[in-house]
Amino acid sequence: MTVNVQFRFRSGLPSVAFDNVRLRGSWDDERRPSTDWTSVPMRPAQDEDGQEVFIADVSFPDAAIGTNFRWGIELDRPGAQNLWAIAAEVDDETSSCRERSFDLERDMPPQAYYLTWIGRLGANRFQRPGAADGIRFSVWAPNAKELSLVLADPAIGYVADDGTGTVATIAMRMATDGFWVAGTGDDDRLADFDSMVGAPYMYRVRKDDGSLAYRTDMWSLMQIGAGDFDPDGAVYRGSPAGLDGPQSCSVVCDPKRVVLPSGQEVAAEAFWADEFAGGRKLPDRLEDLVIYELHVGALGFGKPAPGTLDDAIAFVDHLATLGVNAVELLPIAEFETRANWGYGTSHFFAADQGAGGTDRLKLFVKT
Repeated sequence: MTVNVQFRFRSGLPSVAFDNVRLRGSWDDERRPSTDWTSVPMRPAQDEDGQEVFIADVSFPDAAIGTNFRWGIELDRPGAQNLWAIAAEVDDETSSCRERSFDLERDMPPQAYYLTWIGRLGANRFQRPGAADGIRFSVWAPNAKELSLVLADPAIGYVADDGTGTVATIAMRMATDGFWVAGTGDDDRLADFDSMVGAPYMYRVRKDDGSLAYRTDMWSLMQIGAGDFDPDGAVYRGSPAGLDGPQSCSVVCDPKRVVLPSGQEVAAEAFWADEFAGGRKLPDRLEDLVIYELHVGALGFGKPAPGTLDDAIAFVDHLATLGVNAVELLPIAEFETRANWGYGTSHFFAADQGAGGTDRLKLFVKT
């Protein structure tokens, strides 16, 4: 008799090409414990949320039940081979080892490692062979008693404690490990990703004490608010632009597209295609860097409001005349109120909407 264990590796980085992904483990060719680790090729597949995953199945002899095995992931990518893909050290202050481990049992759950959780949480494109891409919402809330996706009125961009601002409510189902999900099979509105782009949303959570709370998506790529006002749960009748970003609705975004200042949408691949046009050479030595630390909000001189990324783009030519060849931005992820240094980050994947948002940040980087 044997015990089969499935190993899964997901990078969460679809734009990074990985090749020859292989499982490395503390067992020999007979799957017995060994200090000489062996390799098992991993095959590409699609995870339950539509993302790329690499899988390997290993059968251990019954005699190994109770044994502690260690494992990790090794891979290649263009220009580099034998890269170790486990980023986190073990939970032992005396060790710097980066590896995973388990005690072999009769009924073993899959052993999985996520290099990042990008694509696992938040609102993400769900690719389906032979059908239009759908969308999948996922949130980690292990103590919630009930969780729903709330689609909000785009003219308001906020859901009050009494539910005002709600357009539709879609029940989410509890998956494994404290995750709640809603996707293409749960509601027809989630069957077409493109139709959902731009939709504001929140999560309605029934907490362990039975009370209800409306919460934004911590993995949001955009918050609809660009102002300073926090309704604090009260009914809001103003414009979404007046809301403080962290308290406003999250918004479904398509990272594969960039919205230009004219309002025209272009494919992200086309947008970045000429990033290094004109033979511009990047510094390749630390000694060659002349770095300017920039607080975008400080560029609002002469105006009644803080500076924006448009101001930063206009500022680049001045920096070039000074001989500056690198810019270090003070925090630009979403934070509370406009008059802020940016260190109180609320949503780490969303560029501050008051400063111009993610697409303006891309324009600044390209400039």
